Parts: sequence; structure tokens; C-alpha cells
Amino acid sequence: MKQELTIKHIPYGIASRIGDCIYVHTDLIKYPKLYNAILNHELEHTSGYCLKDLALDFRNKGLSGHKKDYWKFMFTTPSAWLQLSPLLMYDKKTTFDITLFLFYGLAMLSIGLLGLLLW
Repeated sequence: MKQELTIKHIPYGIASRIGDCIYVHTDLIKYPKLYNAILNHELEHTSGYCLKDLALDFRNKGLSGHKKDYWKFMFTTPSAWLQLSPLLMYDKKTTFDITLFLFYGLAMLSIGLLGLLLW
């Protein structure tokens, strides 16, 4: 049975799928090709979180042809930078992005190891 998804427009971040809802920044509508690419990316995610989702976020192949619009959107929409926060609020619920936790954790580990090597 196919799951019905709801799309909600929000004033921050870029896009995220939480369960059966996809949250998309309202200003992405100004970039229709980027909007569709991001929406397709979010549709590929599962309703939970598994290795497929992690791999999808790291590969990110569907957005590779839209980098110019992506960076234009990012630099003209300051509230989009909140997407880089591992903790965000959606519908008054705090959510965390495991991909960003892993990324920041690896970055801190790398900086720590580099510091030890240079010490």
C-alpha cells in the first residue's frame, strides 16, 4: 500500500522528511527546478531512518545538476542555513538529523586527531 505524504511549507531550513510529512522552505518555490529536485530527493527517503537514508544524503546525485540554483538560494535566503543545524523544530517537536551528528562528530574527531599530531 502506497503511503500518502503531506507537504508543508516552512520559513526555515531547506527540506526534510519526517515520517509521512515533507517540510519544504517556502522560498524554494521561486526555483522550480531546484524545488522539484529537492522534493524528489525527499521522496526517496524512508518514513523512518535507515542506512538507505544515510547513503541517499551522502550521495545526493539528484541535486548535482542544480548546484548554481542551490547556492543562489542559500546565499539569498539566510533562514535556509538552519538546515545545517542537527536539531530543528517541526510541528512543535524537536528532531535531530543523524547525518549531521555523524558529520560534525567526524569533523571534531579529525580536528582533535590533527591537534594531537601537531602537538
